[in-house]
Amino acid sequence: MSDPGTPTFDQSRVFLTVIDVGSFAGAARQLNRATSVVSYTITNLEA
Repeated sequence: MSDPGTPTFDQSRVFLTVIDVGSFAGAARQLNRATSVVSYTITNLEA
């Protein structure tokens, strides 16, 4: 488990994919995940 405030590898990967692709939906397709999972991951990263 990571320290509070320290993003996990998965959170970082999702974040960078969203940036590269330009959308949550595109990142979800590239990562083979539901868009809601990408959104949830980013929400947790922001917290």
